[in-house]
Amino acid sequence: MLFFYNGVDSAWQAALGNGEDCIIINDITPPQASLLLEEYHALLGQNKNLNLQSIKMLLAYTNKN
Repeated sequence: MLFFYNGVDSAWQAALGNGEDCIIINDITPPQASLLLEEYHALLGQNKNLNLQSIKMLLAYTNKN
């Protein structure tokens, strides 16, 4: 489990992880989350995990949208 301080709502929060990786994106609407998940799956393709370039592309996508 990962604990972090969320500056947007001034509260400590926790996220359950899989022990391998975690990217937390704050203050996101359900429609934005759906689009982000679609982009994630598009970048993932047939791979089991995202590679470094795909992660950078996903983070760039979040900054644009």
